[in-house]
Amino acid sequence: MAFGLKLNKDKKVTRINDEGETVEVDIYKMMSHLYSDEIEEIEGWTFRDIMEYIEPLGDVFGHLSWCNFKIFYKEMKKPANPDNFISNIEYIRIGWSVELWEDDDYLMEGLDVVGINDSFTDEEINESEENDKKEEKHRRYALDFTPVNEIADLEIKLDETYQVIQKFDFDHPVFKAKKKFTFLDIVYALLWEISFHGEPEDKEKRMKELSDMAKGIEDGTVKTIPWEEVKESLEKKIKDKE
Repeated sequence: MAFGLKLNKDKKVTRINDEGETVEVDIYKMMSHLYSDEIEEIEGWTFRDIMEYIEPLGDVFGHLSWCNFKIFYKEMKKPANPDNFISNIEYIRIGWSVELWEDDDYLMEGLDVVGINDSFTDEEINESEENDKKEEKHRRYALDFTPVNEIADLEIKLDETYQVIQKFDFDHPVFKAKKKFTFLDIVYALLWEISFHGEPEDKEKRMKELSDMAKGIEDGTVKTIPWEEVKESLEKKIKDKE
């Protein structure tokens, strides 16, 4: 018998109690299950649904995630004006990000939040890259700079793959298994992601800085370092510590 939480398509959270009864868990009761109960199922919940559910205790979750909940909740309520980039995203995926670091005795565990489009073929992606980037198509999209009102109605999906990698070697994981999420994992991941670059105004400023930097790279006024050199430097530092 599963005692985990289920986020049902009717936007209610339920669990099976000790008597075998299915009971509803409101946001106040949820505080007793944040760490103890795993998510058994999430069906049809969007980013907006998560925000609406936690809103009565939004400030609490915001403090746990270093996020000004009220500001982002207010932004979520604004009408969406999705551009071509946003329309390419089918859903939001939350997954595990795990690496063995330094002397291979330190496990760095995090949560990865990305926009996903599974429908694009390799041919469509390659064609978009060759078309002067007028319509970029990818399978993964970063969301940290995206206004939350534009992703509010994207469905949340969980990837329970727990893959430990070492020294950037994604093709040969050290360990691979499944690990379920708690409700706090989901909320923390989303709030941390949307506030990673600060509040909405801060993100706009940072986005302009990056845009100016990109223009500098195009016209040659900004010096760039190839990824191969960065990777080689990082691997050398790791090797020196061994």
